[in-house]
Amino acid sequence: MPLSWIKESFDSVKSEVLRQVQRQEHEDLFKAVMAGCALIAYADGHFSQAEKARMIKLIKETEHLHVFDTMDAVEEFERISELYYFDYVDGEAHAMRKLTRMRDRAKDAEIIAKACAVIATVDGTFSDDEKATLRRICHLMNHAPDALLA
Repeated sequence: MPLSWIKESFDSVKSEVLRQVQRQEHEDLFKAVMAGCALIAYADGHFSQAEKARMIKLIKETEHLHVFDTMDAVEEFERISELYYFDYVDGEAHAMRKLTRMRDRAKDAEIIAKACAVIATVDGTFSDDEKATLRRICHLMNHAPDALLA
């Protein structure tokens, strides 16, 4: 009995340590996805409930992002949103800096671009402003947006 308790405790600590390592490894990607979602959300002037729900679902379903929980996503998005509310230009610049960090990281750029495209179309429309913003997001990361805009 005591040995099983020790093993369970060890396994629990090991799992948490691995989760924290994965969070550290993918933090830039997570923040860039949140920044991209913010840029897309504010492209058409509002962030709908459907977009919020889909953003949270994306975090839970994406391989490298599932180690982040709902509160992490909400807090990061709110941090960026506060910048937008205070000063739109500063908020946009902050989001763009997060995306620029993904420049030339093709796999991460693809994850971000796809997430942004999903958020842009979740409400059933893909406005010209959202398309232009997606092009700009892809440009910041040196990623071709062609397949996403078709």
